[in-house]
Amino acid sequence: ILNQTFVRRVEGSRLIEITATARNADLAARIANGLPEVYGEMRRQEQRRDRQKKIERLEAQIKKAEASVYSANIAVAKYMRDNNMLGPEAAQAVQSRVSALEVALANTAAEGASRRLNQLLDEQKAMQSRLSELAVTYGPGYPEIVGMQQRLAALEAEIAVERSQVGETAQVRRDQVDATSAALSQEVRAMRRKHFDDLEANAGLQKLEREATAAADVMDLLLDRLTRAQNEIGGDVLPIEMVTRAIEQERPNAGDILKKLGVGLLGAWFLAILAALAAEGLDNKVRSADQVRAYLRAPTLAMVPKVNPRKLGPNTLQAYLEKNPSSDFAESIRNLYLELMSRGPAERQRIVVITSVRPGDGKSTIANGLAAIAEAFSVSAKVMEFDRRFEFGPARMKSGVELDAGARPQGSADATDREASKDNLPVQRSKVRPIDDATWSGEPAPMLPAQLSDLKDRWGLVIIEAAPILKSRDAKALAATATDVILVLEWGGVSPGALRAIRKAFGRVEIAAVINRVNMKAHARRAYGDTIDFAAKYA
Repeated sequence: ILNQTFVRRVEGSRLIEITATARNADLAARIANGLPEVYGEMRRQEQRRDRQKKIERLEAQIKKAEASVYSANIAVAKYMRDNNMLGPEAAQAVQSRVSALEVALANTAAEGASRRLNQLLDEQKAMQSRLSELAVTYGPGYPEIVGMQQRLAALEAEIAVERSQVGETAQVRRDQVDATSAALSQEVRAMRRKHFDDLEANAGLQKLEREATAAADVMDLLLDRLTRAQNEIGGDVLPIEMVTRAIEQERPNAGDILKKLGVGLLGAWFLAILAALAAEGLDNKVRSADQVRAYLRAPTLAMVPKVNPRKLGPNTLQAYLEKNPSSDFAESIRNLYLELMSRGPAERQRIVVITSVRPGDGKSTIANGLAAIAEAFSVSAKVMEFDRRFEFGPARMKSGVELDAGARPQGSADATDREASKDNLPVQRSKVRPIDDATWSGEPAPMLPAQLSDLKDRWGLVIIEAAPILKSRDAKALAATATDVILVLEWGGVSPGALRAIRKAFGRVEIAAVINRVNMKAHARRAYGDTIDFAAKYA
């Protein structure tokens, strides 16, 4: 290997270049990269050996230091025993004993006083104070004053006898206290003499203590050096640093490629889920009946599913309902008709105004669907669009899809008579006046009352399509004559602020809502807890 390697120092730097030659590039790269690693491992082993020798030498020195400390402590103890010297704890104990004796002497002197004499003197003071008060109030001849003077005289005689006894007792106690004080003074003088003798001998003791302290400091220094030597990590660090390594040819591994692809796909799937959850959390569009009730303060009569618009045209809607009577769309339109007929007073003729939030929300589909369902229930229905082109003179309205549920087949006499009667009914004329927002008083003004009354007499269900409420107040004006007002909004296409604005626009007018173009699967997946949610769970 040495014959196949070339090592040189790069001029003007501390870098070393290693060049290796072998039968192939991979082997040459391994030799060039392995040489510094082998060198580094040899250096690490050498440093570990040096550190181990240093630790062993310090441990031997610490053993000698421990022996020196022990010998110094023994010499200090022997010197104190030979010179009868007290240690710090013993001296403290003697001082505590002296203090206890002094406290006992003070208590003995205090107990020498007569407690009985003190009580009699206190009673004498109280009786003298009371006697002076009575004398000032009642005079010297008052019976209570005379009795108290007699008791005071007796108390003074008792005080005199007690004082004579206390004097004799005090003399005896004074002799005892003098004897005790003399003994205590003698003991204190002996202790002072011993203290001065210890001070003279303490010079030699301090020398021995200094030697013991010096030996202990040496041992602490050796222990600190041993700890540092054991914690050194220099031997575990490479003495050299690899700046660049020889490039080895990578061999592709099919297993590694599959693992990377799998991890990448899993990460992309996880990020997609997070993005979808974030988008759903930030989306605050109205999609449920609870949201409609909260923001619009109106009930939701039906939630109509999304169907291909080509199947719901004016000419194909009735055919779609006849071919698919059990579809979600047909069921929702039928539920809307039943909810509508059960609202408010039970009237045979109803005028329904249908408006929307935006153009194209599907109010025409809802209106035509209601008319088709009414025909199935044998109710004559007419769908018309309110004419917003204000013209002075006779009122005009555009007729929309006109369905007569009670009509019989062609050629029937009753059908022919009913159609003729409808055509021959007189139409009352009425003027149309525009709504002036500046002078709007907030109360719904009837528009075309004569025409609406005439339509109500001729049809069981009159459905009027009004312009979107955010652009026009036609639906609010027609609400005065209509029996029901329905707002059509698209599922996930209206914000809560728009519903609040619509509620403010209608004021106190009672309205209902229909959510159109509902994505049934997405709605069930959001788990709003309504009928669509549970119908999907129990399907």
